[in-house]
Amino acid sequence: LNAEGKPDGSLVVVETPDLAAAQALSAADPYAKAGLCESVEIRQWNWTFNKPAGA
Repeated sequence: LNAEGKPDGSLVVVETPDLAAAQALSAADPYAKAGLCESVEIRQWNWTFNKPAGA
């Protein structure tokens, strides 16, 4: 949230087989297609605590 308490970003966590699949998923997002995202950052993430079984 920004200083006025209004949304100004998102965090989306997805599981994909590789970086290319994550990029394709991001590019297909309706908000991205509409040009509503000022920037997109895709990062690999390692689940270290409370990892669900099978994840």
